[in-house]
Amino acid sequence: MMAQVKDATQRQLHDKALVRRVEREESNKIAEIFRLDAAAAIKEERQAEQLKRHHAKENAMFVKTQMQQKSLQAPGKFGHDQMNDYEKVMNKEMIDRARDVEGMRRRMHYRFAQQ
Repeated sequence: MMAQVKDATQRQLHDKALVRRVEREESNKIAEIFRLDAAAAIKEERQAEQLKRHHAKENAMFVKTQMQQKSLQAPGKFGHDQMNDYEKVMNKEMIDRARDVEGMRRRMHYRFAQQ
């Protein structure tokens, strides 16, 4: 009887150790998967940041080239302060407001009437 109890206890201990070993191996596999995912995410983030920097440098070079090209052009009647056609289109609303004398008078009258 004692031998049977001892054998049963040994089997239980062995089974429990086996379960712990299997769980430990599964935990290690999951941890390795998480490590690999984290490394891939870090690599992807670094690549995105590097691409962002590259685009910023390209944009800066483009703007610098534009500025140099504009300064090489012969200035018109008002020098470099005059807007080109593209700038006029972009600022059309503001230019129209500035040219609207009656509208300016109304705005000024309204502004001073509030005070």
